Amino acid sequence: MTIEQEVTKYQINTRNIEKFLDIPNTDDYYYERINEELPVGCANGLAYIDSGYGSVLKIQFVTRQFTKDKGAVSQTGRLGEVMKESFDVVQVAAFNYLEQTFQFKKEDFEKNSYHLHVPQGAIPKDGPSAGVALFASFVSLIQGKPLRPNLAMTGEITTLGEVVSIGGVREKLTACKNHNITNVILPYSNKKHFERLPKEFKEGFNIYFVKNIDQVYKICFTDDLT
Repeated sequence: MTIEQEVTKYQINTRNIEKFLDIPNTDDYYYERINEELPVGCANGLAYIDSGYGSVLKIQFVTRQFTKDKGAVSQTGRLGEVMKESFDVVQVAAFNYLEQTFQFKKEDFEKNSYHLHVPQGAIPKDGPSAGVALFASFVSLIQGKPLRPNLAMTGEITTLGEVVSIGGVREKLTACKNHNITNVILPYSNKKHFERLPKEFKEGFNIYFVKNIDQVYKICFTDDLT
């Protein structure tokens, strides 16, 4: 006996893929308009996840109200020890930069207390590569200036304001593609890793390779993109 069974063909695309797969456990609203202008005190960092993919991290700084500890900085978001140390380094670099470049004084900083939060608190976050995003968001809050829109960044910062290399360049840029972010700050020492990527993958990106936080500042807050 022969059994004949009709075969149905489907064309799968981004509009109907959820009909065939489970709905992903993501918060679409969390990433909405992430490639547009962000509020003051916010920046898009980039992370490499242990499972092998990249992610956009929202870095958020706000001033704390109703506290007597002026100048203090608190943190939430399940940050690991390395990331906490990275922010300690960023504070030193940022204060020195603001003092030397904008005559920023200790008294100016101590007018407020500050709070750092990296959303999605159930997910642990660690590593030094959020340094440039921490710097940019912190300076944004202190100066009351938003970053330029459609921008993400990654890079470790030293106490002297140098920007040093990170890992996961391809994975982090893939995360940018997923959220239509085309302007990306990378350490200059990672230029060789970017150049090895396929030409088709690199199309559509404006990559700014930086060596120090002065270059980061100019890209984030001025029209000087050289």
